[in-house]
Amino acid sequence: MHGCTERGDLSADAKVRWLVEVSVRQEAFHLLAQALPLCSSDVVSALVATIKEQHDGKERHPRTVYDLLEWIASHAPPSDVAQQAFEGAQRAHPEWTERPHSGFVAWHEGGLVGPRHPRPVSSATSAPRRSRETLVQIGRDKAREPRWI
Repeated sequence: MHGCTERGDLSADAKVRWLVEVSVRQEAFHLLAQALPLCSSDVVSALVATIKEQHDGKERHPRTVYDLLEWIASHAPPSDVAQQAFEGAQRAHPEWTERPHSGFVAWHEGGLVGPRHPRPVSSATSAPRRSRETLVQIGRDKAREPRWI
């Protein structure tokens, strides 16, 4: 898929025609994003027709069809066929909205949170002196523990 996307000797139309025969989601969406803006309206119409036929024949899950039609409508040159097909999918499934990463079936997001002391700061400032010294020692001990990133 990546090789086809980056090939300079294939036209955008040839890339999208090739894609119709392949079913690899993330790579397919990447190829569509790269090629669709340069495709002829005939190829965009043929792609939309193929996706709709596969949906009518139940070869593709309705959410996959929705995602594909949304992606095509947003990346293809102005195409009435693509827009109408996507609007039809929206009417059929008003509970669905655009996914933040349509090309992926699943994704994960993460971040880092700094280390937290086992007790709130307020308990240290209001505690007797001996308790504060204990908290300081706990903090030093925690700082020596291994951390996995």
